[in-house]
Amino acid sequence: MKREQIRQQIINRIEDYLDGKAGQQDTAAWAISKLRSRVFTSDDVLLEDALTALAGLHDEAERFATPKEDLATLLSALKGLAPYSVTIVST
Repeated sequence: MKREQIRQQIINRIEDYLDGKAGQQDTAAWAISKLRSRVFTSDDVLLEDALTALAGLHDEAERFATPKEDLATLLSALKGLAPYSVTIVST
């Protein structure tokens, strides 16, 4: 699957979750399946971070799940509305 396709899928999943159209468990399971089936490169950091954040919704206790504010920040970055920067440290 091409990077743009997975990016759009992630955007849709985050929006569905934030809008209450998708539950935590289903969203997390979807993200985990994507993380297991794709090898991410350094160019895919935002995609991998967004999927990892969605996978963090697996815990039914909301206090342990990824905060909605974090997902909103990732959504803005995925849409190109906000910058997203990380530091990659190689060993």
